[in-house]
Amino acid sequence: MKAIIVDDSLHAIEALKAKLGRHCPQVEVLANFSDPVEAALEIPCLKPDVLFLDVEMPRMDGFEFLKQLTAPHPEIIFVTAYNHYAIQAIRSCAFDYLEKPVDSKQLKQTVQRLYQKLQSKMSHSTDNALQQLIRSVDQLHAQTASISISVSEGISIIPLTSIIRLESISNYTRFYFTDRKEVLVSKTMGDYEEYLLKHNFLRIHRSHIINLGHLMHYHRKNEAWVEMKDGSKVEVSDRRKKDLAEKLNII
Repeated sequence: MKAIIVDDSLHAIEALKAKLGRHCPQVEVLANFSDPVEAALEIPCLKPDVLFLDVEMPRMDGFEFLKQLTAPHPEIIFVTAYNHYAIQAIRSCAFDYLEKPVDSKQLKQTVQRLYQKLQSKMSHSTDNALQQLIRSVDQLHAQTASISISVSEGISIIPLTSIIRLESISNYTRFYFTDRKEVLVSKTMGDYEEYLLKHNFLRIHRSHIINLGHLMHYHRKNEAWVEMKDGSKVEVSDRRKKDLAEKLNII
């Protein structure tokens, strides 16, 4: 069983390699990387069966790293020092996860289960499973993330879950909230786009960004539009239809 380790800590890499060598002789570590950017480039050539992946890395966390991988994907075993909200998504979609410091008994059991799975010729995670993992983590990020916007009284810290959508109005942006309040901010929608797209939001038109967590209905016939939970209907431009279909996993 061929493995790759990706972890920004060299100490953690050496510790895991030592435990694999001592307790999991069926595992061959092909390579290890402390730079996730380099690892993403090399993995397609190395074609490992399993990837031991650190969650918390400074340049690119484990979930952002997964978005860089191309199919076929190896099985993913996350290795993390943090038993936080992301574990919920990991449990449901990844093969398994190990908490640091890695327990030798748990490592041995996890590797044995994976070895049995690979022996049964279910050799790689499906693209759908990986995409589901990424979507789950994006949604969990959105549930805990917030954004600061300037209002007349000062700065408001707004949970992203309370935002239904954004509308571009010249050099201003109008925010629409779940309590049906609206706020006009003197920044362009582009100032918020990069951050929001990492948290389950999507631009569906040059003038509209929506929170996918509040999407109720996507009407695709003739002129495309979406209906949000507040009852608002927003046009989907032709060039954004593909992006929306991919996010919604529409074939």
